[in-house]
Amino acid sequence: MNKKEIIESLIQKQVIEQWDEDTLTAVVEFAQAKTEREVTRLAEHLNSFDFIEGIMSYADYGKHQFCRDFGLTQEDLDDMCLTKHIDFNGYGENLMAGETCGFTSLGFVECLCDLEKIMKGED
Repeated sequence: MNKKEIIESLIQKQVIEQWDEDTLTAVVEFAQAKTEREVTRLAEHLNSFDFIEGIMSYADYGKHQFCRDFGLTQEDLDDMCLTKHIDFNGYGENLMAGETCGFTSLGFVECLCDLEKIMKGED
C-alpha cells in the first residue's frame, strides 16, 4: 500500500476523520514515515502535532506568528507597512530554532512531543 492508500484506509477504519486527511498527510511527510505501522502510529497521535496549512517558509511562519501574537491580520501588516521594516524570515527562523518542526508540501508541521517515541511505539 502506498501512503495515500494507508491514509484512506485509516479514514475508513475511523482512526482519523476525513477532515484530518491533509494534517495526517503533512505529518507523514514531515516524519518521513515509510511503513503502514508508522503512518498508523502518527494517525493515533495526530493531536500531538500542529499543522498550519499554506505556511511554506520562514517568512510565512514569522508573519503568521507575529499576527497571532499581536492580534493582527496580514492586511494589518500591509496597511502598517510592517513587512518593509520587520525581518519576518529571521523572526520565523528564530522561532523554529531548536523545535521539532518544519515545512512540508502542504504547510508547516510542529511535533509537540517526542517524535522518535511515536515512530517506535514507545509512548
